[in-house]
Amino acid sequence: MNRKAEKDSRILSITGQSTYLYEEAPTIRLHGKWLGKLGFRIGQKVLVEEGYRHLTISVITPEEETVQQKSVGNKKRK
Repeated sequence: MNRKAEKDSRILSITGQSTYLYEEAPTIRLHGKWLGKLGFRIGQKVLVEEGYRHLTISVITPEEETVQQKSVGNKKRK
């Protein structure tokens, strides 16, 4: 598949980072002033929703964080 980065897109490399068991895990690092221009602020929390070969990253409010933590906690207990 031949994709070009559009003006509102970025092409990033997936790198490796060692885990506490000294195994390599895929790592994606996002940084830059462009994140601030999109409304991401230092100290905010984000929700990362996963799907096969794609991620969606959204800023969440403290209220949404509380609800999300309860939801994730319920999934882990099952």
